[in-house]
Amino acid sequence: MLAEDIFTIASHLSRKEQERLHLMLSEKLNKIKFPKKKKKPLITDEEAIEYLYRTVFCRVK
Repeated sequence: MLAEDIFTIASHLSRKEQERLHLMLSEKLNKIKFPKKKKKPLITDEEAIEYLYRTVFCRVK
């Protein structure tokens, strides 16, 4: 089952039932630990130093 399907169904509930569903989901989701994704750095320190060296300190005039 997809989240889009559930959203469509939940959007047709009455306001009171939407609030009840929200409370039920928030209780359940607070107990679940979602894994955190480790972000890859854009560039490494060595790449940054090399870039600065080439573009800032070694300008040919």
